[in-house]
Amino acid sequence: MTHSTTTLKWLLTALLIGSLFAPVRAIAPDKLVALKRLSTTNRTTALLLSTRYLKDTDNRQQRLQISEYRCTALLGLNRYADVQQLYRQYEDELARFPHHQLALGACYASAVDRLGHNERAIKLLKQLHKAVDGEANPYGMSMVLVALSSIQSYQGLYVDALENLNSGLSLYERSGVTDLHHELHIYNAMANTYKYIGNMALASENYQQALLLAREHKDRLSELTVLNNLASVSIDQDDFDKAIGLASESKRIAIELGDAAGVGYAKIAIATAFAHQGKYQLAISTLDKVAATFHRLKEVDGCATVHLKRATWLTQLHQYQPALTEALEAESHYRQSNSHIGLSRIYNVLADVYRHLGMLEMALQAQDKKIEHLQVIFEQDVQREIAKNQLELQQSLERKKNEILNYKYQVSQAVIDKTQAENQLNQIVSWFAVTLAILVSLMWFRSYSFSNKLRHSAYHDPLTQLPNRRSIMEQLTKLAALSARHQRSFVVAMLDIDHFKKINDTHGHLQGDAVLKLIADALSNQMRSEDSCGRLGGEEFLILLPETSASQGKVVLERVRHAIEQLQPEGIGQVTASIGYGESRGELPIDKLLSEVDVALYQAKALGRNCSVRVGR
Repeated sequence: MTHSTTTLKWLLTALLIGSLFAPVRAIAPDKLVALKRLSTTNRTTALLLSTRYLKDTDNRQQRLQISEYRCTALLGLNRYADVQQLYRQYEDELARFPHHQLALGACYASAVDRLGHNERAIKLLKQLHKAVDGEANPYGMSMVLVALSSIQSYQGLYVDALENLNSGLSLYERSGVTDLHHELHIYNAMANTYKYIGNMALASENYQQALLLAREHKDRLSELTVLNNLASVSIDQDDFDKAIGLASESKRIAIELGDAAGVGYAKIAIATAFAHQGKYQLAISTLDKVAATFHRLKEVDGCATVHLKRATWLTQLHQYQPALTEALEAESHYRQSNSHIGLSRIYNVLADVYRHLGMLEMALQAQDKKIEHLQVIFEQDVQREIAKNQLELQQSLERKKNEILNYKYQVSQAVIDKTQAENQLNQIVSWFAVTLAILVSLMWFRSYSFSNKLRHSAYHDPLTQLPNRRSIMEQLTKLAALSARHQRSFVVAMLDIDHFKKINDTHGHLQGDAVLKLIADALSNQMRSEDSCGRLGGEEFLILLPETSASQGKVVLERVRHAIEQLQPEGIGQVTASIGYGESRGELPIDKLLSEVDVALYQAKALGRNCSVRVGR
């Protein structure tokens, strides 16, 4: 061995020993605490600091902690591709650090969701929920469950969303961690879910709590988001001036922060307030170029919302060709995000547009697709109950099976040396067990299916498939009680087909039934999502418009009347209808209210028919 080789070996050995005793570079804990706060209050600064800190530390767990805060900042700045790149960088080693696995996974799933890939996001979050012990990591699991609930409520899975939100809140409280930004996220998600299911009082209460937390935490991005959500609640409560004020404040903050997406969502709220006041052209112009902004930011839900609203408002202005273009754009984006609620709404618009453009086959297809997605939404609401019943049935069958198997075992032990005939008895017992399981399953399925049919027939008119007199009167009773409790106006209207007896007498009752079906379809298509209508009997229908003033109700009812006026049943010609309506806050008894509306209907008839008359005209 040469002298130079020996010297080199000693040098390498010395370097190795020295490295073992060299201090590990790390970031001071107080700097990490400050970085966490900056990730939600000053995201740009947080990104600059996190880049420097990642270079200044050799501690693997610290690097993951810094990356967690960096991911939060990137998500807030709508930099979804950077979020994905960050997550992929650490994905293989996250299993060794459960808390960071949950936090980074929740952040990444939220980015995937905002890019419109809802199913992928849900799958990732459910995998994290299954892979990590939530009791041992309550804070991180709380982030996962809150992120999951936000996507579920958007998809219409409200029971699951509320269950996961409550679990997420419980885990957060148990963790002992104080994180105002996460608390804010919980309250905002809770409020969103309440808003989707129509409980505006609880939604407003939770949004107000989120707003207080955002201002306490000095999180301007979250503040503008909550202001926009409060504007949406004000629109649902018909307080349009307040809604525009809140959305304008949200827009001002977004402009200050350079948040293009925040500006876009604020404009959506302002435009929606205009549209609810009948200012459709102003609403449409307010959303000019907003879709282009969302396209650039790859905000799929924002794109879908803008195109849906513009299509709806263009339809109100009878501009059907541009409405078709907007509606098809919205359909494309809702398909990407797999939003059944969004798809049901856009197919309702498409059916209306195609019908006015004379494309009747396309209109029918759109109507079928709308029904298909509404069925999915309904099935989502009942799937938990069905799953629960199926589990109870399966457990019952398992118990029966175990009892039979136990019996077989005892018999086989007692008669092990018996004849073939006794062996055949065992076969009969086995056959009986299988047959019993099949019969029980069939009986449950037939009972479930039959009960559904009975329930539907008990509450629906067999000819028009609208709610029957019993059903619509029950809805009116509940609406009146609710309006009296909350002092909110609603509108009740009676619609009567003009000269219907003449149609029956001249063209026959089959043609009369066909006219009733056409008018029932026209009523359903013109109703807002929260409205309802039913057949009282004969040619008379009852219309309920919740949380609606008389002036707003007039707009809806005139749209209904105009839609009927446009019908041209083959061999009959134009069909018209007369409408009497009134506004109430639940202060009048039901029979008195209906009596006054009936008088208004007769006044409409006396005025020459094909018009609407308000109570007390």
